[in-house]
Amino acid sequence: MSKSFDRWLPYIQPVAEALISLADLSEGNEILDVAAGTGEPSLTIARRFGSAVRITAVDGAEAMVAVAEEKRRKEGLSGSPSNR
Repeated sequence: MSKSFDRWLPYIQPVAEALISLADLSEGNEILDVAAGTGEPSLTIARRFGSAVRITAVDGAEAMVAVAEEKRRKEGLSGSPSNR
């Protein structure tokens, strides 16, 4: 599932955008993304805020965490997702 999950991103992204907007994020916030899957909305938040926020992204599926980590690494974003 982790290799094909991103096909759903066009459907998930509008929800992620709404969550980000409603969260009213600002510099210094600490964010917990539970069931982060392949990285959304954590990666979008990291792109927008960089190191001004701290994001902890967790998922129980190790394969999903691996995909999220690979995306984070390729984009040069700080941090590391967890499968705790």
